[in-house]
Amino acid sequence: MEYPIVEVFRSIQGEGYHTGTPCVFIRLAGCPLHCPFCDTDKRARYSWSPTVLVKKIREFWAPVPLIVVTGGEPTQYSLFELSYELKSAFECSIHIETNGFNMEEVKSFDWVSLSPKRSLLLAPETVADEVKWLVPEWSLNDIQRMWELAPFHFVQPVNYRTKINRDNLKLCLQMMEEEPRLRLSLQLHKVIGVR
Repeated sequence: MEYPIVEVFRSIQGEGYHTGTPCVFIRLAGCPLHCPFCDTDKRARYSWSPTVLVKKIREFWAPVPLIVVTGGEPTQYSLFELSYELKSAFECSIHIETNGFNMEEVKSFDWVSLSPKRSLLLAPETVADEVKWLVPEWSLNDIQRMWELAPFHFVQPVNYRTKINRDNLKLCLQMMEEEPRLRLSLQLHKVIGVR
């Protein structure tokens, strides 16, 4: 199978539990949702098989603790072959970032970062390692009803393309005052100016 690739690059994880960790991102193209606040380019530039993708990553590879498959929305594709090839080729943790479109596709990954969207109804058995709640799309009441989705929950301000939205950040901080189990995810890559 060939996957539509937007880009493959080395950076740091800027969101969630692994913020600050060096990693390689594989951004798959497309998303079935059309969220008005989306800040991601979803146009395919390449069509690569997992074997070609591994070869491309090896061209600039230096050991990193994790590889992140992201999008767009990666779970609109069959991902088992991709995750298998990545795990076979690299000795690191293989993560996926998803909006929850197709949670069946996340089962072969080491870490699942879920950023649910209102337009999707999550199945009751949905399980992830972390949930990033975009604010103001979600409220504290929504989060309280879905605490069982994952052990770690982050509030993350919906930001501008390259900088933090201070009003949405303020809402996140207010939510954290009311619910101390929440953590803040700031999109560190935007703060420090890296991709």
